Amino acid sequence: MNTIDFENMEVLFHMTYEKKLFKNLYEHTIESYKNSGNFTALIEGEKCKSLRRFYKEFAKKLEFPSYFNNYWDSLDECLNDLEWLNSKQYVLFFQDFHLLLSENDKIQKRIFMNLLGSSVKEWREGRNYDSFPTLPSPFHIVIHGDDAVLNELKSNKEINEIHLF
Repeated sequence: MNTIDFENMEVLFHMTYEKKLFKNLYEHTIESYKNSGNFTALIEGEKCKSLRRFYKEFAKKLEFPSYFNNYWDSLDECLNDLEWLNSKQYVLFFQDFHLLLSENDKIQKRIFMNLLGSSVKEWREGRNYDSFPTLPSPFHIVIHGDDAVLNELKSNKEINEIHLF
C-alpha cells in the first residue's frame, strides 16, 4: 500500500512499523497534494529528542507565527488554529515517533500525546469559541513507530481508532 485516501477516511490516526512504507506514503501524499489546498508536514523524531528541539521542529514545519512560545499552551493554541496555512485538510507525518522527547521524562511525552489527541478531536468536531467558530476539518496523524508507540496511542482516551497499515 502506497496510498491512504485521506479525503474519505474516517479514522484519523494511522500507524505503521515499516519505515519504507511510511516514507513511500509520505512521498506519495506530498506529490498528490500539490496545488490541492491540503497541508502536509513531516515531523522527524530524531530532531525532537529534547523539548527545546521539539518546539523548534513544530514551529518550523507548521510555520507557526512569531507569537509562538516554547510551552505547551502555546503549542496547543497554534496546533488548534493553523489559519495561516489556509488549508482544507491537514496531514502530519511523524517519523520515528518513539524518539520524540526521548531525552525528557515520560510526563512530557504524555502531555504531548494528550494534546495531540484533543487537537485531532477539535479539528474533527469543529470549534465554536466566542466569535471564532470553525467548521470540522480532516486532521490526520500518520506515525512510524513501534509497539510502545501503539500502546501509548491506545491508552489515549481522545483516540478512538488507529488504522494500522
